[in-house]
Amino acid sequence: MALETMTWRDELPGALEIIDQRKLPAERETLRLEAVQPAWDAIKTLAVRGAPAIGCAAAYGVVLGAQTALEAGASDAAASARAAADHLATSRPTAVNLFWA
Repeated sequence: MALETMTWRDELPGALEIIDQRKLPAERETLRLEAVQPAWDAIKTLAVRGAPAIGCAAAYGVVLGAQTALEAGASDAAASARAAADHLATSRPTAVNLFWA
């Protein structure tokens, strides 16, 4: 049986579901991330761990930023995605640069 630790749910607008690594091994709880800030929080608080997983969560966070902007009627999703990427870059919980992951 494969265990999905990170999954995109629904069509756009969608959400990222992750297994909350802080709860393991005692519990298996998932977090549903629907915007940039919850993705930032998940990375910063180590709900998602490991460089590849952190990089993937940040990439999905950029999508969430563009998605949120489009839902709000913004005309420039690319600018919103860049702003989301800049914000997510400040979340790195370790010494390794997030965008090297």
